[in-house]
Amino acid sequence: MVIERNIWKNGRFLLGIVYILSGLTIAIMGFSQLKVLFFEFAPYFPFSVPSDGVERFLNSLPFVFATFVSLVSSVAGCLFGIQWFFTGLTDCTKKFKTVEDPGNLADKDLVISSLLSAREFNSNPLFQPKFSLNNFSLRWFTPATHGVIKFLVRSVFKLLLVIFAIVVIARLFTVAPLLVNRRFGSQFALTVPDLQGLWTIIGVLVAVNFLIIVSFVSTKKRSLDFETRDLLVRGKGTIVFFLAILEELLSLVNSRNLSGNGTSRFEYKVQDDLFAVVDLFESHPKRNFGPANRIVYLLIVSIPLCLIWGFQKLIHFQFPATNVDHYMFFSHYFPAMLVEIISACFLLFMASYFGKLTDKIFQISRFDSYLMVCRCLPANPNEISMDDQIDNLGYQPQDKWCEVHGPENNLLEWMKRPEKLTKFSARIMWTRIATESSFPSGIRKVTSFDQDASLQSFMDEILNVLKSLNFEIEATSETASQLKEQ
Repeated sequence: MVIERNIWKNGRFLLGIVYILSGLTIAIMGFSQLKVLFFEFAPYFPFSVPSDGVERFLNSLPFVFATFVSLVSSVAGCLFGIQWFFTGLTDCTKKFKTVEDPGNLADKDLVISSLLSAREFNSNPLFQPKFSLNNFSLRWFTPATHGVIKFLVRSVFKLLLVIFAIVVIARLFTVAPLLVNRRFGSQFALTVPDLQGLWTIIGVLVAVNFLIIVSFVSTKKRSLDFETRDLLVRGKGTIVFFLAILEELLSLVNSRNLSGNGTSRFEYKVQDDLFAVVDLFESHPKRNFGPANRIVYLLIVSIPLCLIWGFQKLIHFQFPATNVDHYMFFSHYFPAMLVEIISACFLLFMASYFGKLTDKIFQISRFDSYLMVCRCLPANPNEISMDDQIDNLGYQPQDKWCEVHGPENNLLEWMKRPEKLTKFSARIMWTRIATESSFPSGIRKVTSFDQDASLQSFMDEILNVLKSLNFEIEATSETASQLKEQ
């Protein structure tokens, strides 16, 4: 686990401020309205029902209904406001935030294939989204944003269904009285409420979804740049020793207590009984805390506005008409009051939706790390030409990959004749990679390969060290004791 000390980086501090301000404002609004209602009805305590109480109740339905909505909303505002206040206060007072270690690198075989074949992005399977129906659209977005994009698209479709349902219900309000009157010969009528405010809120929500989708389109050109060096290695050791020394040298790019995700080793068949061995080494990924998407800050500002506006409409719910009969109330005023309540609930839904979306966007994590790949191929000891060896390094994208664990298969055979001269070709590739995941500890997918000057100088030093390696055992404890006896 990694202790992340800067609480600004993951957005929780900003959301905490939002919840503190919103919760405090809504709780004060709810408490103030409860005081107003209490002093307004206090003179009538204890309630006594007069003889014409039922008739008065039926003639004051708009007032009774508006008071009931205001009372329930005020109580809810106090409770939710207090909860949000303390939730935000908890987030703001945290000095340390525990962040899980970065996840493993995804599609390691495709990463190696991309470096060995040097395919362009358009034809490289590593950068093609694995969705059969969404290939055309999702290829414009980075892999970590695919989940957010699908979440936004699903939300847009749900809003379209809501729009369709509202249109159908509004149409029924127009047609139903005509059908009832024609069937029963009555004079029943319904007033279709004004839906302009509701259409505006839904339209803004749909527009924000499309704006976020467009903002996720990747504008940065993804590159496939890397450095490579071909070596011809000869000695009395096997390939596994060379790779082990190389791994130890490459681990110097990490801090002392950061081991990264280790080394992955693969084999693929080149010819009959001839396998290439490939080591993939990645330095410990360093998280890049640049903003996942700048529009997220617009969403953070919208959350308190929607919360306060929605609760304000419910807590101070009023209606102009106060004394009308129950028939007039249900046929003319009640639909409009329902639309007003639904509009306020949509504002609260927008605030909750923006909060969930903000958290998803802040969870998107970008990492930078160094990637080194070494591919070794046994060579014929009689061949000494570098060109002949490089020709044997050919790679076909259809080659079958197999991840291997444990000791090398030929190590036991080598131990029988350790003095035998061995020879192999090695191709070392290195690059700086940018990876993304949908949450900090999620599987990371590569977004680009870039050259790095500091990595280039580091690899030059490693190659110089490899050239000068030479181990010889001059004496053992057994030979030393024999010399003493002599």
